[in-house]
Amino acid sequence: MLINELGIKPTPTSIDQAGGGEFIELYNKGGCTGTVDISCWVIMFSGTSGGGNPTGFTITIPPGTNLSPCSYYLIGGSGLTPGILWTTLGIGGNNFVNNSGANGRAPDLEISNSSNSGLQSLRPGNLVNSAGQITLYNSSGGIVTSVSYISLPIAGNNAGSYVGSISNPPIGCSGLSSLTDPGLSPNNVNVDFTSGSLNQGIYLTDLGNYAIETSLTPGNSNSLNGGTQICCNPTITLSGILPICFSPTIQTVSLPYVATTNSPVTYSITWNSTPPNSFTTITNASLPSGLISIDVPAGTLPGTYSGYLTVTNIGGCSSCQNPFVITIKTTSTITTTLNICSTALPYIWNGNTYTTSGNYTFPYTNGSGCASVDTLHLTVK
Repeated sequence: MLINELGIKPTPTSIDQAGGGEFIELYNKGGCTGTVDISCWVIMFSGTSGGGNPTGFTITIPPGTNLSPCSYYLIGGSGLTPGILWTTLGIGGNNFVNNSGANGRAPDLEISNSSNSGLQSLRPGNLVNSAGQITLYNSSGGIVTSVSYISLPIAGNNAGSYVGSISNPPIGCSGLSSLTDPGLSPNNVNVDFTSGSLNQGIYLTDLGNYAIETSLTPGNSNSLNGGTQICCNPTITLSGILPICFSPTIQTVSLPYVATTNSPVTYSITWNSTPPNSFTTITNASLPSGLISIDVPAGTLPGTYSGYLTVTNIGGCSSCQNPFVITIKTTSTITTTLNICSTALPYIWNGNTYTTSGNYTFPYTNGSGCASVDTLHLTVK
């Protein structure tokens, strides 16, 4: 889960005809996480007002809220214009619609227009322009992520104003009553939100950095200032590699996959170092259709070798590591040396009759299912 975008100083013409419209947008990047239950997660804002006084509030996400992969959860944005593709409930994927709450906000996240007491949504002025820090906590009180901003010409990380208690949590979310001080945010943006500035907010780029935004686009890609909004992680579903038999020469095995999401275009393979092996690491190779070929080095000893496959889409987002194994089975070699007298002839071995000295081989399949060889060294005296 990420804090994907903050609308800190939106213009009336962009999203709020009344002149407010601050919002906080969460995003489920998908990949390994899948659908995330964000029930009773808490968003804390801490900052300083224009006069330098501490200010802050908390917002608790209602119970029963699940965010599917590649979906947004938007809080705030008073006076949303009908038809804009976003939502204040975070329901669905990229199909954003207005909801029926007052000022276009979700009914579960409404507040009074006159006080921050019991704040459960945003109204004009809640995200102050001078400095602020937004921290996301899970339902156990653990810090998921934190983002801060501070207006120029002041530089540096905003220490904010720690809000220790949770304001008016919804029914079913009373188990968590206090929060941990997040300290300085590792994600900090120095930006000018003062009067006359065109800056309206900040968003998370595909490079993992927060950048200044001059045109707010909740629930849509942001491509301003040379960056692209963070994309959704792809996934790939693997099926197993069939076991192979030992070979003194190089072999190629096929790693099949049956499904992908979010359009991966390249793949990478790394290997577990135990047992030691000389398999080749692959980085950002073009993803073929259906089967991925892997070379098994010549003479690789029998055993089980584990690797990890990662896929990446055109936006630069990668999947989690998908484990797979290559199993090399043992071949068998049996050698029998026998000296007999001619009076013992004929000699019968493996169903065959022999009367003269020589070296004889008999192919067979061992218990592992691998082609093997039984050799007889026969000397007739």
